[in-house]
Amino acid sequence: MDFSRIVFVVAYVATLCCYFFSETSGKMKYRAPNKIILASLFLAYALVAFFLRSDLRSYHLLFMVAIFLAWFGDVYLLWDFSRGGDLFLCSNICFFVYELVLAGDAGLSFGDFWWFILVFAALWGSMVFLAATKRIDFGKSRFPMLLYLASVTLHGSLGLALACNASRASLPAVKLVLLGLGLGLFLASDYFLTLHKFVFTKSKAILRLNSGTYFVGLLLVVLSMSY
Repeated sequence: MDFSRIVFVVAYVATLCCYFFSETSGKMKYRAPNKIILASLFLAYALVAFFLRSDLRSYHLLFMVAIFLAWFGDVYLLWDFSRGGDLFLCSNICFFVYELVLAGDAGLSFGDFWWFILVFAALWGSMVFLAATKRIDFGKSRFPMLLYLASVTLHGSLGLALACNASRASLPAVKLVLLGLGLGLFLASDYFLTLHKFVFTKSKAILRLNSGTYFVGLLLVVLSMSY
């Protein structure tokens, strides 16, 4: 890892540690600037990496769109949970399509990673069951929440499958491992968010787990662009 990347990671982690406290402070004047700076850090790294290593006409532009929508969703989520969720839904779809194209570019066949469907079915099926039995009461948000969770579970489970197949790929293994683990953490973060939003509404620990897994996940995702 070169010096500039080390500096970026240190700055990012320091900003994330600050966010663990500003997010739970109950004061938007601290939380909002902290979160916007943190999200802008991963967006800035992604933009630099994209323009240094990718062609605007390549399929990697879809990856950049997904990251931008995640950044936009982060900002919008501060004031509007539903509209921020819509932006993240679009981001999740872009991530999933990008992974499928990347898998082909890496020389992987569907037979190498088909089992991500089983992971998806187990995770999302569990959420459907919990919603149907009212163990998690989504209220009027049941359909949009389950739709959203389906989208993030798709790209997260596929990401983990790609990471497991990194050694077989024609692309650098570290790229697929960072991307896959990052999207897997993204998936975990939204399950923590669901628990905080609808079950343990006052738990600061779960809220910090949500932020920690999400922002570390996005850090790994953008670092994957350097390989």
